[in-house]
Amino acid sequence: MRASETSDTKMKKFEYQQAREEDLSESMAVNESENFAVYSNVEFLYLIGKYVAEGKTTNNDLGLKSLNDYLLILDHNRYNIVEDEYQRRRALALFSVGVILQNNDEFE
Repeated sequence: MRASETSDTKMKKFEYQQAREEDLSESMAVNESENFAVYSNVEFLYLIGKYVAEGKTTNNDLGLKSLNDYLLILDHNRYNIVEDEYQRRRALALFSVGVILQNNDEFE
């Protein structure tokens, strides 16, 4: 019984590793795409949204779109980063979305 548990565990680890490598290769393919240049530096999207939130500018749509794209890319790369880091980045981005909506009086 012990040997079968060990082989099942090894098989699950192997399958997980293969899935992770496939996700990584897909991410690299998107990264090398000419049509998706911002993907190489997604923090840029977050910074746009953060500055719009802090600056109380009239570019609220730009900030919301940037943060939306940032969250989509972050979600796409979720399994390539540590879970705590993913949660921290997501929380900061959602906070910035809330600030933008509050500054624009579009919250409930």
